Amino acid sequence: MKKDKTVSFVDRENLKRGIISEVAHQECYIKERGVNANPHSVIFEHNDGTKDSLKYVQLTGERFLPKDNIILLFFSQATVTVTGKQLHTLFDDLANQIVSSVKVFQSQIPANDVHPDVALVMDIQVKYHDAKIEQHTDEAKRSDFKQKNKTGNFFTK
Repeated sequence: MKKDKTVSFVDRENLKRGIISEVAHQECYIKERGVNANPHSVIFEHNDGTKDSLKYVQLTGERFLPKDNIILLFFSQATVTVTGKQLHTLFDDLANQIVSSVKVFQSQIPANDVHPDVALVMDIQVKYHDAKIEQHTDEAKRSDFKQKNKTGNFFTK
């Protein structure tokens, strides 16, 4: 077997041993691999490039609703709703806390037509329990730092 840098060491070994017959490349999430593969947090990336990072230590529960294609993640400060298709592998990897980032599927090619285990994330909703967090986000969007006609260093003004 030719060494493919896009295939992890674990997957190459499992392919050699016949444990798996094909590697399912996940378009919508990245999972850490190896013996010490325990990311401290998971990053959720939205369509507009906005990212939310939540710590696994604050994950209090998770629920998968296969008929509705929904994953619910309950963190102490927020509830995350992930919707899509073929989410069972993503749910298992999130429950095992090995996922480091999840993003909304960007391609027009239906990846799960190629491999049935490829998760397709269509939407991510992060709802913070503390309204002040949302207020601070809105204020940052409207702040002077976003205005293009402002110049100079923030720390010198």
